[in-house]
Amino acid sequence: MAKSSSKHSDPGATLDEIESWGERAIEWIGNNARAVLGAAVVLLILAAGYGYWSSSRGRAESAAAEALETARADYLAAMGAAPGAVEVPELANPSAGEAIREEYIERFRQVADEHPGTAGAALAQLEQGNLVAATGDVDAALTVWHEAVAALPGDAALAGLLQQRMGQALEAREDWQAAAEAYESASAVPDYTFRYWAMADAARCYALADRPERAVALYVELEQEAPDFEITDYLRTRLRELQATLQN
Repeated sequence: MAKSSSKHSDPGATLDEIESWGERAIEWIGNNARAVLGAAVVLLILAAGYGYWSSSRGRAESAAAEALETARADYLAAMGAAPGAVEVPELANPSAGEAIREEYIERFRQVADEHPGTAGAALAQLEQGNLVAATGDVDAALTVWHEAVAALPGDAALAGLLQQRMGQALEAREDWQAAAEAYESASAVPDYTFRYWAMADAARCYALADRPERAVALYVELEQEAPDFEITDYLRTRLRELQATLQN
């Protein structure tokens, strides 16, 4: 194996660092989910290519977007958020928060059902899944997101967003193999704005799943496609260690 710096000389310690970094990333995304996803949605809507705006398609997308935004605003208001807020506050009464989440799980499901085949429907299912996951039923949330992906064209950028969200949920319960596969699926969507982040996450989770060949293959692909993309020093070190081991 190629020598690494003393800071990373213990592969076991490096693996612990990768796990710790993943946990911190999950915690941050969880605490800032609405801001993160809100920014992602804006970028995706601008760049995704839901662009064949015939008059009928345009009306359908517009109606879906309006219904989604109304549901989202109503949910924030029900949770006591100030006008214009993007983060959901925690209510002092947990049971009240649970009741509101249950109500809006159905509200977002209704938006998706009433506007099938639109970006708004996919985003409503993203929101629905987030609320279901907040109840602790991650399997049910994954089902919602899988259904949303299945209803989208295979190359739709929103499919990448949904698959990355699935990866986050699977990683949170340390299902490294399934998380890596979800992240890799997200990274395979050509127009997905955050595909290189997804590729790096897939490589990290494959390393944690004891799949060094796949982790290194994705790392090499990332280096070739986006040589200026920055990943953490310890993740890069770990992947290079795996690469050196495979070459010996």
